[in-house]
Amino acid sequence: MRREGPTSSLLNKLTGWRTGSTVMTAAGESIRLAADPNGGLAPDSKDGSLGRLVLPRGMAFDDEHTLYLLTSAGEKGEDAQYIKRYDGEQKQFVALASIGGVGREVRQFHNALNIAILGRTLYVADRENQRVQVFDLDSLGLVHVWGGARRKPWPMYQGKIPWHPVDVFAVQHKAYILDKRHGRVFWHQAGAHTPKLVIDVPSAADRWSRVIVDDGGRIYLYDGVAKKFDIYDEQGKWLASANDPGDVRDRFPAPVIYMDDKGRFVLPESLSLPCGRHMPDQVLPPDADFSRFIKDNVQRLFKSDGTAARLQNDDLKAPQHLYVKDGTWFSAALDSQIYQCQWHRIELTLAELPPGTSIIISTFTDHVSHPINEIKDLDDQLWETNCRIIAPMQTVAAPAKDFTQKPSELLVQSGAGQYLWLRLKLVSDGYVSPAVQAARVHYPRESYLQYLPAIYATDDESRLFLEHFLAIVQTEWENFETKISNIAALFDPKAVEAGAFMNMLAEWLAVPLEGDWSWEQKRRMLEAVPRIYANRGTLDSLRDYLRVYLQNITELPAERLCDFPQIVEGFRERQHAMLAMENTGNLGIGAPLWGAGVVKRLQLGGYAREGEVELVSTGSPESDYFQEYAHRFRIFIPAVWVKDIKTEVMLRRALDAEKPAHTQYDLCLVQSCFRLDEQCTIGFDTILGDYPKMQLMGEAVDSSIAAPTLGTNAVLVGRPKPHSNDYLSPGIRLEN
Repeated sequence: MRREGPTSSLLNKLTGWRTGSTVMTAAGESIRLAADPNGGLAPDSKDGSLGRLVLPRGMAFDDEHTLYLLTSAGEKGEDAQYIKRYDGEQKQFVALASIGGVGREVRQFHNALNIAILGRTLYVADRENQRVQVFDLDSLGLVHVWGGARRKPWPMYQGKIPWHPVDVFAVQHKAYILDKRHGRVFWHQAGAHTPKLVIDVPSAADRWSRVIVDDGGRIYLYDGVAKKFDIYDEQGKWLASANDPGDVRDRFPAPVIYMDDKGRFVLPESLSLPCGRHMPDQVLPPDADFSRFIKDNVQRLFKSDGTAARLQNDDLKAPQHLYVKDGTWFSAALDSQIYQCQWHRIELTLAELPPGTSIIISTFTDHVSHPINEIKDLDDQLWETNCRIIAPMQTVAAPAKDFTQKPSELLVQSGAGQYLWLRLKLVSDGYVSPAVQAARVHYPRESYLQYLPAIYATDDESRLFLEHFLAIVQTEWENFETKISNIAALFDPKAVEAGAFMNMLAEWLAVPLEGDWSWEQKRRMLEAVPRIYANRGTLDSLRDYLRVYLQNITELPAERLCDFPQIVEGFRERQHAMLAMENTGNLGIGAPLWGAGVVKRLQLGGYAREGEVELVSTGSPESDYFQEYAHRFRIFIPAVWVKDIKTEVMLRRALDAEKPAHTQYDLCLVQSCFRLDEQCTIGFDTILGDYPKMQLMGEAVDSSIAAPTLGTNAVLVGRPKPHSNDYLSPGIRLEN
């Protein structure tokens, strides 16, 4: 079917790269060079981080950001292994008491391979003992032993052949265990007695060696034989395969610790503090020059066994290559569905173009489709090289062209043909890689030559020259036409580009946006505006407005905010029973009592205790009952969401801007507890949770957030336990 008018084919992550063949390149978030097989980004990297997708093998963080290490076999004595954790006071890693050594007794290991921490629970994959040991980090008590010499009808046994646990991984609220011998994966949730089987693939027996899970719940199993990742969903259904860590790196948060080829790592300063440890504000990119980072932070340089490390003479040598030096990517055949179509131009959007790298773009067209193997083996002379994009040899202060913002445009030089193949050759020095974010191919070419007299196109040489010359002007005019045809997107919160146009749309809609919000947070507010403005001035509108703020503050999905914020209007609180007044209510029906203490007006002979009263000089005591609750409302929000005074000021600013002008409000930050006479309304001012943490020293966050008080809501000993439905942080649950 013939297409009418100019159109285009878009190749990117969302629409699909339509990859025909790759040679040493990866096509995931973007097209970039593949990892060097012997470098730190390869799935078989020496540190066991699977190409810096996760922490190096044998490392784990607890919920207080304390780093734990599993030492390698042979560090002490004969194949002895220990678990160490960082001591901020001593500035060193200290072995956990009574855990470790070599042997088959409980609490001992025999070639343990990895550890994982879920809340306050430590998992150890003890390979040679064919078991997983689970410890409580607070008491160091042994909680579970799965496998080993025990013979019970648990799912880790298949007949009489025991399992072979080689890896553990913890994320969100589950710990995952890989049984290499049977090609099985189990997951365990805190509080459960035994793990549950989630993946069972007998054909993968003795192939999978690692298991990791991304934030979306997808399970990645590394096949060391085929050098690929098998990907499953959280229910155990196969999804896809990936050959390079770069294909899936955007699905994992960047690890905060990298290890060099000598087994050394730097503990970030924010994780080395005696107390108040937190994740670093900035994380090194996976392909950063780690050797330079080591030289700048030698005071926190450690070996994989936790002992202090030093710089060596060969540290001055060039770092290890991370990428292959060149690679070629071929697209599948792009079909214009137009006989003898003259393809017009290509827009190439680059994600990265580091100094010393280059990209060569070539095209090939034909009137019939060919298998990709034939296209890949074509003589180089048949390819028409359209453009070479070469990065500067060194970074300059003000680059002449920002490749990551404006697409690079090039005219298709190949002849007419219904099918087009795109070839991208990436070249680098091996330490960095260029990256192509998207490619859009426009067709057919409707040249302005058709508006000139026919004499200008009588011979091919003149026609080709004029077509190329007029294409310069034509491209600019087409850009104007595209902007005009797509102008509706500027008024759609879901489609408007992040930047000046989004801010302009917010001003046009009179929506105040917080200056420190990210573009996605601003977009979330703009998307909610139609729903909010349709009922502006009502209770539902105010709740929707505040929920957007809470989402941006907590980064939780809307469904995990429960019913917060809860708003109680004053006229509902006014339903009190008044004593000494006729026909105002009856005691014993569950109604609270009205008293002078609500307003605290000084009334001699009635309410006059020093330290409790307030000097109220307006109104009259007889009308206090009505005036105190008129045009007032209270907003209940979990205090754990408001972590500093800046956040509270932002919430109050939002309330002042959106509430009806004649009303007043009280912002109530609710602690996680249940207290009679103070917090006793489930779902409003009461949140059920674990023991709150108490800060003995330090400045209070804000006076409106009640600090823990001994004997009231603080416990000095004990840590929160993880739950399956944590909404905020380990140990805190919201119940309605």
